[in-house]
Amino acid sequence: MTHAHEPSDPVSPGVAEPIETTVLRDLDEAIRGMRRLAIRPPEVAITLPGSPHRFDLAKLLACSAIGGLCGTANRDEPVTIKNLAQTLDLDHSTVSRVLSEVESDGLVTRTPHPSDRRSSVLSLTPLGETVIAGFDQARLDFLGHMLEDWSVEDVDKLAELLSRFVDTASARKGHMIEAMTQAGRALTPTASPDDQSSSEPVSTIAE
Repeated sequence: MTHAHEPSDPVSPGVAEPIETTVLRDLDEAIRGMRRLAIRPPEVAITLPGSPHRFDLAKLLACSAIGGLCGTANRDEPVTIKNLAQTLDLDHSTVSRVLSEVESDGLVTRTPHPSDRRSSVLSLTPLGETVIAGFDQARLDFLGHMLEDWSVEDVDKLAELLSRFVDTASARKGHMIEAMTQAGRALTPTASPDDQSSSEPVSTIAE
């Protein structure tokens, strides 16, 4: 992709020269496109090995996230709806609705939380584990098909840079919030001295 040379203020820490604004805009658009795909997957139903049923893609993504959370090494706390909502970046009510559906499909079970009666512990059923294993493999097959005309070197570089980007973004999330807050303040109109003087209350009492 060819980028027009355009002056830019943002400078990435550790980089010797400013990053062109057009490059940053392209990156921002790509990230937003990936996010749209992640949180609003195509509304399709697919059949996977291990089950004769067809499953909604959003349900499978939720179940895959549960499997990932359950398999996290050294995890001290049970997996709850709150954990899952944070992982999927969705609101509690949406996740609850999806969970009710996958529970009816026999993919997920809920058991009482050992220390919080208001929460339930989520886990995959044996059928859920089989279906998600097939789903995870299908995702890898899809990526392989989608990138089949890419060189191995390019795919390696993409994986390396995406992983690095996610790590950097996670570590600097606080900086992003601060930058957004400052940008919001800069856009907030401020009253000029003339406006302030004209807004002072005028006495209506005759002297």
